[in-house]
Amino acid sequence: MRDIVSGVIFMALSLWVYLEARTFPKPPGQPGPGIFPQILAILLMGASVTLTISGVRKWAPITFSWCNVFKKLLSPSARNFFGVVMLVLAYLFLSPHIGFFLSAALILFVLMLQLNVHPVVALTVAITTAAVSRFLFQNFLKIPLPPGPFPGGW
Repeated sequence: MRDIVSGVIFMALSLWVYLEARTFPKPPGQPGPGIFPQILAILLMGASVTLTISGVRKWAPITFSWCNVFKKLLSPSARNFFGVVMLVLAYLFLSPHIGFFLSAALILFVLMLQLNVHPVVALTVAITTAAVSRFLFQNFLKIPLPPGPFPGGW
């Protein structure tokens, strides 16, 4: 059933991308900027049709059980999903107050701990990723990030 739903959603998305790319301006005698999105939309449409057909072929009637619903809601993958959503929301609320660097490092550290990464590795990767991201966004992309309590916006 999930394959059928996903296939139909991606078919609609590919159709929308294809039609939207057709509205891009075309220089005379050249393919124009819409050709690449149109090619990708056609490929996505083919994959979506294939996914939908395979979903229809293996489709079985759905049996509903509250036990199965609670098992899936309490599964490790569901906890990871909801943990990521909560951490992204926490970042949105924390970053204006403690700055990009501290909030990104903290959120990445907690996320990696949730995913059972060794604490030393998690701390090292979180700090490095936050520092490199901050450096790239501030200096190369010139995107202002929320300043932190440290001098220089760190």
